Amino acid sequence: MKRAVKLMVLAVAVVGSVACEKTIVGKIWDKPKVDFLEESITITAEGGEQIVALNSTGVDNAYIVNYGQDSWETDEEGNMTPKEDWVEIVEIINEYEPQTRALAQWQSGIVIRVKPNDTGAERNATLYARSFTVTDQITVTQVAE
Repeated sequence: MKRAVKLMVLAVAVVGSVACEKTIVGKIWDKPKVDFLEESITITAEGGEQIVALNSTGVDNAYIVNYGQDSWETDEEGNMTPKEDWVEIVEIINEYEPQTRALAQWQSGIVIRVKPNDTGAERNATLYARSFTVTDQITVTQVAE
């Protein structure tokens, strides 16, 4: 019985220590954040490089999801294979500001490269960015010639 009580006390102590938040003196405690400054962007048919701005507590990952038939090639049997992407991530830029918060926040940028659009149809994709456990997205639209 004493052994069971000791184990219970130890378990409560471990759970209690894990649940406590650490206070950092001189810092404001906050939560992970990633927010694109816009809901969507439009790229000209000529394409090129574009910096997509966002505020974050650090971009841990970014990826693009393409939509539509322009993303796939179909063979005679109807099987589809992915085409080379018309939009790609080139680089994630982090510009650090002095840290006054427990988790640093700064304006970041994701550089995307968009190929010229000679398809005759508008193209759409979604750019996602993740910081710790939160994700935000922005729609990327390229107009047709």
